[in-house]
Amino acid sequence: MHHRQGEFDHLWITSQDEIDEYRAGFTSAASMDAALQLGSGHCIDFHLPSEEFQASQLAFAQQCATGASA
Repeated sequence: MHHRQGEFDHLWITSQDEIDEYRAGFTSAASMDAALQLGSGHCIDFHLPSEEFQASQLAFAQQCATGASA
């Protein structure tokens, strides 16, 4: 599971505590990578850190494909 929450998302409650609580709910996930995307609003793809965000998605997919843990 790969999850990012925009730091300045005004549609959802965003904080590291919320992300930690969300991550804790996925006890059966083979791999879990959840983080606050700094410098971003709701639609991360359209904000300044979009390239970093998309690279993290691809890296996570590659890790899953090769069997490495995130």
